[in-house]
This record gives sequence, C-alpha cells and structure tokens, in this order.
Amino acid sequence: MPLLLCCLVSVALLLVSSAARAEGHIRIVEPRSLARLDRLGAPVEKRPPDRKPEGISHHDCMDDQRVRFSIELADLGAGSALGVWAGPARVDCAASEARSGEEPTCTRLVAPIPAQPNLVLDVPVRALVSVAASRPPTADRDVCDGVDFTTVAVHFLAADESAGDAAGVAHARAAIEIDTVGPRPPRGLRTRPANERIELGWEGVDDPGGLSAVRAYCDVAVQLPAWRQPPDGGTTRVCRSDGGAVDGGADDGGADRPEDLCADVPNDPGAEIPAVECASTALESVGGGEILPSADLDARFACGETVSDFEAGMRLETLGGAPLDNGRAYAAAVAATDRFGNVGPLSAVACEVPEPTNEFWEGYQDAGGGGGGGYCSTSAPGLWRHASLSSLLVIGLGLLVRRRWSAR
Repeated sequence: MPLLLCCLVSVALLLVSSAARAEGHIRIVEPRSLARLDRLGAPVEKRPPDRKPEGISHHDCMDDQRVRFSIELADLGAGSALGVWAGPARVDCAASEARSGEEPTCTRLVAPIPAQPNLVLDVPVRALVSVAASRPPTADRDVCDGVDFTTVAVHFLAADESAGDAAGVAHARAAIEIDTVGPRPPRGLRTRPANERIELGWEGVDDPGGLSAVRAYCDVAVQLPAWRQPPDGGTTRVCRSDGGAVDGGADDGGADRPEDLCADVPNDPGAEIPAVECASTALESVGGGEILPSADLDARFACGETVSDFEAGMRLETLGGAPLDNGRAYAAAVAATDRFGNVGPLSAVACEVPEPTNEFWEGYQDAGGGGGGGYCSTSAPGLWRHASLSSLLVIGLGLLVRRRWSAR
C-alpha cells in the first residue's frame, strides 16, 4: 500500500509539472513575412521575392532598419512576462543553460515585458547582426561589416519569471538569414576582341548566399596592353607611364605635360608597341586595395550586366552610351551581387582592343539576319571558337538537301 501511494503521488506530480509547462500559448503572426521599418518607424519597401526580402543585408544594417514582430499570447498567468532572445539557429534558447549557463549561447534583446494578448515589438537589425557576429547588441554601424551568410533565430519566451523554470515556458521562434558581405569577384576573367565590342567571360563565382547578377565596368585604358598588337590600318592611342613622350606623338620640349604621355601612333602589326601593361585610373586602386562599386562608378563606367546566376559571360558594346571604338584599348572589370543585394569588390582589370572580324554571324547580322546569339553563335561566351565552321556546314547540308529535292 505505501508503494502504491508513492507511485500515485509521483504520477500526480508529473501531471502537474506537465500541465505547468503546457500552460500558455504564444504565436508569431506571419513569421515568414515580417514588416520592415526605418529608424524613424516608417515602413520600408522590401526587396523582390527572389532577392531575399526577409533577410538582412549590408544595406539594411547601414540603414539602421527594424524588424517588426507581432505576437499573440494566450492562457498565461497573471505574473507572466515575455522575454526576447536571439542565438545561432542550431541553439534552443528555451533551454535555461543556453541563456544563463557558464557559457550562454543566447543573448537577451529586450527586457522582460508584461504579457498581453497582443504585442508589437520592433527589434533593431543591428542587434541581430551583433548576435550573428558574436558581439553584444550594439547600435554602432561598424557591426554591419563582416557577417558572411548565417542564420540567427529570434526566440520569444513567455513565463512567470518570478517562479523560474518551474513555471514552464511558452516558446515561439523565427529564423532570419543575415549576409552583409558581398561575393568575391568572378574567377578567371578573360576577353576576346570583336568588331566594336569585347566578349567577356569568366569561370564562376562562389557565394553561399547565392548570386543574382554580375556587372561589368569599362574604362579607356591608360596604357595599351603589351601582349596584343593593334589591328592593321588607322591609328592607336598609345601611352607611356615613364614621363617621356611617345615617338611620333608629342613635340619636343613639353615632355612634362600630361598629354605628352599619349599619342596616336599609326598601326603596324609588325612594329613593337612602346607601351607597358594596361591600367585604369577608375577601376584600380592606387594603393592596390579593393574597390567597391558605387552609384558614381555605376553611372560613369557600367558597360554590361547579366542577371542570371549561371551565365558566365557577356558582350560589352558601349561605354557612356557610345559604342566601343575599334583599335582603342579598354580596361574591363566585373563585380558580383548576391541575392541579398550585397555588391562585392571589383575584379582585377583585363584589357582588350576591339577590332574588325570576319566571323560568319557578324556578316550575317550586318546583312539583316535576325538569328545569332544562340547555341551555335560565336558571340556566346564559352563557345568562342569553331562555331562559324559548324554554321557553314549546317547551311551547306541544307543546300544539298534542297538540290536533291529539286532534282526529283
């Protein structure tokens, strides 16, 4: 009999404990579509659906935005309060050791709030980025740099904190992706000359947040690339960097003037070009550091863009609204944008000189043809060679079939 009574008491205590922990309900309204506000509380228009609108980007952090959470609470005791915590996605902040152990992994974002049926809480983006950067919550803008694609979970815990964990915890969480670092530049940048244009290609871009676009930037090269001879006929702008005048381009006695560093030299494919490696004052840093594209750089030097995450090339045809000139050296660089809208640094420049070509598709299109640009086109990056021969073989086969049908 005493043993049976002991078992009954144990079962009763277990049921009471379970009821206490089951008490209360908490719900985040629309956790996958949270409102975003600026630092003054005005609504912010989020990015398009394919651009991680619920994630936090470098721009969102620098803009000091807020994430608005609408919380619904029910069946809580009179002494209950709501706590807001954040930590890595893999950590359960409802566990007391994650919040108050020897090495807590969760950070309190908001002081306990008396429980109400409906609550609206605005959490600063920089506080969430701080958690992602393993720093105490801060409002400083320097926290916006250096978080490379991670997920932070925001936990809402409702309990009677005066009673400790014995009172049970009602728990809800929302996961938010954070990425404040732009992607690295595309690898293996390469160029190929064409008539009044440059074909630009690359190997690929590695970014855990996903790629949304690659933008190209062009500038008239300060110096002609030494590894390519200019096309025959006409002149080429040739420049030096040693302060001396270019032969045939500057008069004597004025070598210290900037214009004496460049001259229009007659093109001779067999002659040695008096120039050093290609350079660009707009696309390269004087100290050798990285350049992040700006609105000014976009307006003045952007010359092409692909908005696909699988294309690895593009055609550069204009600079500042004007077509590229045959025989003139151009420097080109690219920068990638991830799906959060973060823009990465410029790549190293690659230089090329547009020149007349005799490829089949160019002649076909110049004559009014509407095809080209497809699988067999020579302008498709990665298929730069041998496509013209394939096209001619297809056309020849078509003529042969036609002649046989005519003979019948």
